[in-house]
Amino acid sequence: MDVKKYKKEELYCVAESLNENNIKELAGNLLSSDDKVRYPSFLILQYRSEMKNDVFPYWNNFVDMLNSDNSYFRTIGLKLISINIKWDTSKIKEILDKYLSFCEDEKMITARLCIQGITNIIKAIDFEQKTCQKIVEKLIGINIKDRPSTNIKVMTTDVVNILIEIEREIHFKEIIVYLNVCLEENIIDKNLKKEIIELLS
Repeated sequence: MDVKKYKKEELYCVAESLNENNIKELAGNLLSSDDKVRYPSFLILQYRSEMKNDVFPYWNNFVDMLNSDNSYFRTIGLKLISINIKWDTSKIKEILDKYLSFCEDEKMITARLCIQGITNIIKAIDFEQKTCQKIVEKLIGINIKDRPSTNIKVMTTDVVNILIEIEREIHFKEIIVYLNVCLEENIIDKNLKKEIIELLS
């Protein structure tokens, strides 16, 4: 299929009408050097993964992409893993450590997308405590202050949003400590501060 002919706003509809051969072709396109092929293929597969489980058979392809030196490929792999984990949550045990390692990826966009994707994972596993504990430990252990100053606020916001989501379901003392530090250090915006204060009250 010629993905170049579609406008971005048409891709969701394209995703609704895929067949098995289309999905196989699109999965192959993810490694294309042509961004005009790779990016729409990724978006179509992302939309399809939200609807149905027929992209899941390419799970190992997405995991393999995490080994790439190309951050764009790593980012695609992370995104498709986080969306597709709901189709077989047993896979989380196989890839959780590897997935979480990219919370500290050298590329900011990859690290942020990895963190943001955790929301899909924790919902898929229905906030299973042991897995959430490991996620919390990883998130609060990220040395965000090693990042350029322009990145500290947005990355802290990503981490805090996930921690709040977990804390609403399961109580962890480590989360409370971390959130209080964020309040004291004044590195998040006022809306997020308000959300933390309401959570802690």
